[in-house]
Amino acid sequence: SLLKHARIEAMNAHDPKLSGAYRIVGTKWTLARFEASVFVDRLAKDHDLSVGPKTFGNMRAKICQIDALAGLQKLGLSETQLAYIKRYFFQAGERILALCQQNPHLLETVPGEADCIRGLVRYAVEFEAVRSLEDLIIRRMPFGNARCPKNDTISYCAQESYQFLGQELTDVDLMLQKEKLQNFYLKTKPLTH
Repeated sequence: SLLKHARIEAMNAHDPKLSGAYRIVGTKWTLARFEASVFVDRLAKDHDLSVGPKTFGNMRAKICQIDALAGLQKLGLSETQLAYIKRYFFQAGERILALCQQNPHLLETVPGEADCIRGLVRYAVEFEAVRSLEDLIIRRMPFGNARCPKNDTISYCAQESYQFLGQELTDVDLMLQKEKLQNFYLKTKPLTH
């Protein structure tokens, strides 16, 4: 099953010859830069290293993202929706704002997910290399991390992803996609005795 948080592993636990080597086991492609930044900070602190300037998390980027959140707030998003964007899509704020300004219906909530706006699904589909519905829901959207989303949510995401990929979504396709997702979550659900 998908991890809820990234973790850092010292490789010498696997092979003593790899002392000083580390690896990061991530959660999602969209969080890779953030997790890498945390990883470098931790290694620098633990080993008293100077790593030089990093581009991730610099002040200019943060100001742009804060401005984007303010712009989304002016468009009418709730505090919980803004918190959701800040937590999961902070680095994409400018693109999400631009999408919502161009197409105001993207400010509406995703069916079945009160804190997630349609603009986030559109952003993921357009800018995060989504290649399938499973990829979108399981790997790109926070609501698909640990549980199977509601049928309304799956249907909406299917329609958006198929439309972007230039495919027609039939009722049979939708039924097969829902079944595929449910099977994925059943496989990852821990057994209880």
